[in-house]
Amino acid sequence: QWALSKHICLDWWILGPHFGVSSGDLTGIPDPALTELEQIELRNKMEDVDIPMIDKKVEVSSNRAAMIFDGSWAGLRAGISIGFKF
Repeated sequence: QWALSKHICLDWWILGPHFGVSSGDLTGIPDPALTELEQIELRNKMEDVDIPMIDKKVEVSSNRAAMIFDGSWAGLRAGISIGFKF
């Protein structure tokens, strides 16, 4: 951290790890209802979505499509923050 003036400071971090867990679901309700062929195409597209380190379950019916996911994530981050002191 650096004081740039009496009231302004700068915080710069070069690399920092971050990690966590997440879970959730994405749900869609089609209007009109999906045909059998549309259900198959949608299911295939949803199963082709690749999210690293995430387990997913795809459910598709004529009146609902859902992707339920659960897993962990990790990465590196960097950034700059400018602050105002008062």
